[in-house]
Amino acid sequence: MDTVEIAVQVNGRVRGRAVLPRTASAEEARAAALAATGIAAHVAGRTVVKLVYRPGEIVNLVVG
Repeated sequence: MDTVEIAVQVNGRVRGRAVLPRTASAEEARAAALAATGIAAHVAGRTVVKLVYRPGEIVNLVVG
């Protein structure tokens, strides 16, 4: 399997899921996370301060 479904968190709370290639870079993970259903509402009007990406496992967007 070349793709994996990972959880997308906003400030430590799971808000959605994204499908990424196993070898996705941090920038690809960020783009997929921001495009995931339900994430835009939690990030709207706020700045992504930090991105924590564990390949094949999780993307956490820290917003402020």
